[in-house]
Amino acid sequence: TNTDTRGGAILNEGLINNITGDFIGNSAGDDGGAIYNKGGINNITGNFIGNSALFEGGAIYVYANIPRSYEEEPYSIGSITGNFIGNKVEGSESGYSGGGAIASEYRIGDIKGDFIANSVQNRKEAYGGAVYNYDYHASIDSITGDFIG
Repeated sequence: TNTDTRGGAILNEGLINNITGDFIGNSAGDDGGAIYNKGGINNITGNFIGNSALFEGGAIYVYANIPRSYEEEPYSIGSITGNFIGNKVEGSESGYSGGGAIASEYRIGDIKGDFIANSVQNRKEAYGGAVYNYDYHASIDSITGDFIG
């Protein structure tokens, strides 16, 4: 089990070409239970199982690190391939929480995989049990997979 304030396993502020492997049981005391991305990641391939965060992105959190133009950095994450199973955002009593599996403030290309039993638990405001895509810079090109409670 890896634990940190942001990005229980990986906090990225630079560029990672490819990440391959499973993320199991990682946790963050803030955002991004497994991965907190403030830079660029071309491709992620692997399953995300039982990761957790307090506020946003039980498995993955994408920060809106806005480039000068979209041509400079077209995506924060190019593609994600894998299943998201049992990831959660624990939530707080005072604010909002979202994205049991993925919370994104910026651009993600394609997501391929199933979302199974991901959740957001919050007493005040909870958004996106599986995916929370928010902010006016946020976009996801496509999601291919099943969403199973």
